[in-house]
Amino acid sequence: MKNFSKWKVILTCICLIFLIAVSADARRRTTSTSTPTPASGGGTIATPTTPPSGGGGSSSGTTWAPYVNYTRGDVVTYNGVSYTCLTSHLSLPGWEPPNVPALWSPGSSGGGGTIATPTPTPQSSGGGGGSSSGGVTRPAECPADLWNYMTSAQSRLGMPADFALLIAAVCAHESAYGAWLTPGTSPSVGDGYMQVQPATRTAYAGMFSSTFGHAYDHNSISDQIAMGAMILKDMIVNYCGGEYRCGCLKYNGGPNYVPGTVDAYGRPVYAEQYADAVMATYRSYGGTHA
Repeated sequence: MKNFSKWKVILTCICLIFLIAVSADARRRTTSTSTPTPASGGGTIATPTTPPSGGGGSSSGTTWAPYVNYTRGDVVTYNGVSYTCLTSHLSLPGWEPPNVPALWSPGSSGGGGTIATPTPTPQSSGGGGGSSSGGVTRPAECPADLWNYMTSAQSRLGMPADFALLIAAVCAHESAYGAWLTPGTSPSVGDGYMQVQPATRTAYAGMFSSTFGHAYDHNSISDQIAMGAMILKDMIVNYCGGEYRCGCLKYNGGPNYVPGTVDAYGRPVYAEQYADAVMATYRSYGGTHA
């Protein structure tokens, strides 16, 4: 009888250990991180990540960091040196102040001083800001030749006159009107003024030919502007119900954008911050569309 009681106790202990192990395994399965299903037709989809917080407004006196919306006139420090922001933009890795003189000038503005906006040398003379046929004024920082390409694309695409301002804002954030296209500084330098990746250029080649009447030439700056403008219009009209901000988001992240998307070079895409930064620049140029 004593032996039977001993085996009963042993069996009871084994059952309890089994139940505890099953319960722990269930908890592990419940709390595991899920991976989203890749969107059809889109790029590589990574496990969603929380974008770094990046506030707008003044960042004066802070240390430079990526994924922050810096405003013209903000003062930051980097490696112990102070820099003044020359053009409002969303900072990205590789765009540290010493690397992008189009965005940052060494030293502090001293508070209240006038900050000159650097502009790439225009490819031909064009004077100060002018007006398109629709009465939209060329942004002072946009080279005259590029502005002509933008207004031409806007007209050919049948978009409102201030769409040219949005093209200019996108170009400013993608390449600083070409000032950032220095060989060796980024894997995407070859993607040009509007930073359209090779696979996207190929996908839109047919639409480009039918819209502009000739095959796309990536060596042509006017074609680079026109290709980017056409894709931007496609996002706005066919994916966003006419909304400019949504079009900017999808221009940056693709039509199937979800948080955690990476680009063709493996870099995280923060399309929400990008869209906000582009729209801020667009409005500073005088644009009013939502």
